[in-house]
Amino acid sequence: MREAIPFILGYAWVLLTVACAILGDYFIKRAADFGHSILSADFSLGAALYVVSAAVWFLSLKSITLAQAGVAYASLTLVAVCVLSAFVFDEPFGLREGTGALLALLAMGLMIPASGHN
Repeated sequence: MREAIPFILGYAWVLLTVACAILGDYFIKRAADFGHSILSADFSLGAALYVVSAAVWFLSLKSITLAQAGVAYASLTLVAVCVLSAFVFDEPFGLREGTGALLALLAMGLMIPASGHN
């Protein structure tokens, strides 16, 4: 179990990275939708959250491989962006988006070693 802790922590850092990036996406999308400039508070907050996500990403890479982190990040981000798009910004979510999100989660599952650690 002790050797699995860094592995679990690595994925937890990836999840936090995704949360920061998605929150950043939210503020940048708001700035775009309301016609704000890149000097607006919404855009600046979104950009700052991207910087935070990069720092958290660095922490994830200390515990899991780049391949594992990359696939997890891409998969979770895709799903989160689809949710944000559909439920917050009322954008269409169809079969194509649903299939893409499902396949992304399946890809992430394939990258998790059966032993629970690298």
